[in-house]
Amino acid sequence: MLAKRPVNQDGLIGEWPEEGLIAMESPYDPASSVKVENGRIVELDGKSRAEFDMIDRFIADYAINVAEAERAMQLDALEIARMLVDIHVSREEIIAITTAITPAKAVEVMAKMNVVEMMMALQKKCVPDARPPTSAT
Repeated sequence: MLAKRPVNQDGLIGEWPEEGLIAMESPYDPASSVKVENGRIVELDGKSRAEFDMIDRFIADYAINVAEAERAMQLDALEIARMLVDIHVSREEIIAITTAITPAKAVEVMAKMNVVEMMMALQKKCVPDARPPTSAT
């Protein structure tokens, strides 16, 4: 009787990378890369500037710290992931790196982390101390 209820008629499918139904580490994910010429990003994750869509152009022109991009992209994804959760790496160092990597590099970094590590990293990325001041009594 319960098997006939509409809610129990739904089917689940597994990962289907060919159709984009995969959360992480798809064989179709672009390799991370960046190329800067004259202070402008001319290649982003394997695409030349001529191939950029509107989102790629926005990311290249406004979202990536171009001055630090080539240096940050040379760091290994696992090294960045470890820095994100290391209490001895400052927020400023993390901001300098995470604002200079491409979307594909960010995916590589996240793929090296578990959910708890991602939450720890978010705490470092957020406002340094958002707690209200305590009154001295």
